[in-house]
Amino acid sequence: MIGCVGPFQQQNAESIELEVGDMFRTMYKLTKVFSDQPGPRNVTERLRNKIEKFRQHQPLLNVICNPGIRDRHWQQVCLTTCSTYYRMTW
Repeated sequence: MIGCVGPFQQQNAESIELEVGDMFRTMYKLTKVFSDQPGPRNVTERLRNKIEKFRQHQPLLNVICNPGIRDRHWQQVCLTTCSTYYRMTW
């Protein structure tokens, strides 16, 4: 596992959480709308399941997108997880 610092700190975890919640609700509603159409219902169910799996990682995303996370924090994470630490420059 490789810890990386970069694009995550430029993201807003709260807005991601809201958008993912909206997507989940939309897929849930579409599953009901397409209840009598197996093809579209299958697509919406698969997307809803993928969104649900992503939502399980939201607490971690909230932490790593925190602007207060500093290099020392990433170093501690890497020591704890026995991973390699590097700073991404993109």
